[in-house]
Amino acid sequence: MLAEQELGPTMIAAQVGLTRQTVALWLKAGAFPERASLAPRAMLVTAYEPYLRERWQAGGQNRRQRWREVQAQGFAGGRRPYVASLPGVLTQGRSASL
Repeated sequence: MLAEQELGPTMIAAQVGLTRQTVALWLKAGAFPERASLAPRAMLVTAYEPYLRERWQAGGQNRRQRWREVQAQGFAGGRRPYVASLPGVLTQGRSASL
């Protein structure tokens, strides 16, 4: 470890490509600070989950058709987040067509 070689924050920062302030904070902390876990965020599609689940269970398993339906109801999110949210919400072990 560079700090064990009695190098100061300025020298360490120059060697590892960080700012002196960042290195000084890490040295003061005694270790690299771990990032806090982020709380799960609600997705825009969350408001449409009851409708989607109901349609899915009634046999409406065409995801593109469900996409058009939620768009018609005002869903303003993108297609990728919509599709990414579906497997856990809808499939329940059944295969689905895209």
